[in-house]
Amino acid sequence: MTRAMIRFFLAAAAVGLAAAPALAETGQGTGDPQPCPENAAQIVFNMHAAVELGTAPSFQKVYETAEIAATRCPGSSDIQGLAALLFVALAGSVPDPDARLQLFGKAYDAALRTDLTFADGTGTVVTGTDGAERKLYLYGPVFSALESTIVPQLAVLATTAGMERVHPIFAEDTPLEACPYTANRGSGAEYEAHALSRASAEPGAVGVVSARLKRLQAACIARSAFFDWALASYFSRAASANEFRPGEARKYARAALEHAAAFSRAAPATRGSDADKNADLLNRIALNLREKFPDLDE
Repeated sequence: MTRAMIRFFLAAAAVGLAAAPALAETGQGTGDPQPCPENAAQIVFNMHAAVELGTAPSFQKVYETAEIAATRCPGSSDIQGLAALLFVALAGSVPDPDARLQLFGKAYDAALRTDLTFADGTGTVVTGTDGAERKLYLYGPVFSALESTIVPQLAVLATTAGMERVHPIFAEDTPLEACPYTANRGSGAEYEAHALSRASAEPGAVGVVSARLKRLQAACIARSAFFDWALASYFSRAASANEFRPGEARKYARAALEHAAAFSRAAPATRGSDADKNADLLNRIALNLREKFPDLDE
């Protein structure tokens, strides 16, 4: 991160989210949906570039640009991707947990739209800061952010004692009606599974995180075994994190072994990416757990 970016983020942290202006709507109150602004991709790209360079005009302007992009251009994967990255940058600049919940929630929603509209086309041409034309491909950067930042931070907000700002993905206690990620790609579900497998496994977090993984597994049938891998990895970590609570540790170790066994029995098509590497990892996890808990099968 450049010094200019740090200055931007520190300055933005002093600005409350409530100070961000409401989305200016022409024809507000008419009930007519607002059109995607002309040259929207270039406008949002310019703002994202300004944030990266530390030259963004203000927190409010970045928020307004991201909000307009997210709400008025829902059919563009590239614009939704840029909006998601702007919301991530904004969320990282504010300490208030309520503001962070709202901004990371908006980033999550925009990331889903990046995935759902990907089939409609990507590679929008914009002019870079050097004056040369370039094509936008936001899927990779957005889902890297989903895995490394968006989902982990939503998990932190939901499971940190005394904070408990719970996004709907962790609040739901009913089955998902459908997989939130497109079935024909599937990688979106894997990104979230990776993120959740590394989420907090401390007491109080395990139930929340594992419940989300299980709901995704039930809904995302095409990647069901991949979630067995994620659950086995997560419960293995939970067993280690709760060693001072022997009963809980044994319960989590047993759950990890059950999901590892389910992964090994699953049809190859449902195991997702890196199936061989993940199988090797689960074998090592199983050996380690049986060494720690030799009487699990009794």
